[in-house]
Amino acid sequence: MSWSGGRFLGLVLLLLWSGAIWWGLTTTRVSDTVWFPGSGLVFNLGHAVLFGVEALLLGWVLHPEERPGHGRWLLASTLAWLYSAGLEGRQGFLDGREASLADLLTNAIGAFGVPWMLADRTTRARRAVWVGLGALGSALLDTLT
Repeated sequence: MSWSGGRFLGLVLLLLWSGAIWWGLTTTRVSDTVWFPGSGLVFNLGHAVLFGVEALLLGWVLHPEERPGHGRWLLASTLAWLYSAGLEGRQGFLDGREASLADLLTNAIGAFGVPWMLADRTTRARRAVWVGLGALGSALLDTLT
């Protein structure tokens, strides 16, 4: 595995992104106030985006020569989702935060759905609708419970 060029940049971006996710999901500074009507839904929906990008960055580091969604990208998606599961578990021990199965589902939709959505150039729009609807449904579930 060569660490030249793009792969090293991918690793730096992955570490920065992962650190930002850790900070955002383990602090109450982000979640302790209502920023605007519906902000809970937006924040819950954001989980799909956070871990979709995490999976893409992991895939870039692990398999820079492959298109998202093909072959070994399943490993990147699985690692991104496992990271999200660790963060959800951590939230269960923090004051002002709670672990949520609906968040885990939304995280999985992002981690697996975003690379899948980008895998096929001919069906991206249709796949984006399915990923978006799945994330929205999961985020609504979490918001309403």
